Amino acid sequence: MAEPTEATIHPPGMLDEAQIFARFILAPDDSTGLLAYALHRRALLAFRADFDRTAGRGPEPAEEAAFLVGELSEPRLASYRAEASSLALPTLLPVAPPKRKARWPFFGLWVDAPLAPSGEPGTINWRGLMWRFAILLASVITTAVLLRVLVVKA
Repeated sequence: MAEPTEATIHPPGMLDEAQIFARFILAPDDSTGLLAYALHRRALLAFRADFDRTAGRGPEPAEEAAFLVGELSEPRLASYRAEASSLALPTLLPVAPPKRKARWPFFGLWVDAPLAPSGEPGTINWRGLMWRFAILLASVITTAVLLRVLVVKA
């Protein structure tokens, strides 16, 4: 005959909340177990709400015990722990600082420069580059003509 286990001595329907909690938490600092228990409680509350919505009443203790039989099975506990560890994993990884836009000095103030070159390679906007060169060339020619007319003539 098989050795009696905790599940055969106390069926899940007869477990109180502390015993259910103890099945999820393996150690005092078990954060994955706490998260798995929270997932179990969410499923239990969803079961109660769905039952109330479909049957028009809350579940009886025998119906809730039948739900807990499946919820507290070893495969279900393992799936709760796996889901909890996958939820907790991204928070345990180091987070890279957010990228900042380039800031250039402008009359003693640091301003955001949307057109500032970034350190990342990208496609070159040749049309915009040619327009900038054309404007620069026009301003150099205009400055040279004005200097010639106003300064050299005088």
